[in-house]
Amino acid sequence: MGRVLLASLGYTLGVQDSYARAMSADALGTADDLARFWSMTMQQLDPPLPVHVLDKGPGFAFAVIDYGQEYNLIWVTAINETGEIWCAPNPKVRMQANWTMGRKAPPAVVARQNGDCSGDAEPVRAEPIAKPN
Repeated sequence: MGRVLLASLGYTLGVQDSYARAMSADALGTADDLARFWSMTMQQLDPPLPVHVLDKGPGFAFAVIDYGQEYNLIWVTAINETGEIWCAPNPKVRMQANWTMGRKAPPAVVARQNGDCSGDAEPVRAEPIAKPN
């Protein structure tokens, strides 16, 4: 019974199938040992949050996945233009501008809308220089 419980818990927590098969009561002990081995939380956002995923565009985040303190949050986002679902790491996600809340568009989003991919507030311009020869 312990082996079946651990394998089903492993599958439910998102551990890949090969790991779930390899786990046994002998290797992990109790369900608490499994939780320490793989702890992950997923939170559905209700209502979804309007966000901008850098390099993908604006969309609505409808869930957040947290793998723990050593990892970035993962925002599960539906992109408005394409309808694609992307799991974006926290550094790539920005809140959309909201005039009623007094929130302007983040500099990284503004720069990308102006054709600059560096994320700087001022677009980077390449200037030709004369060679000394």
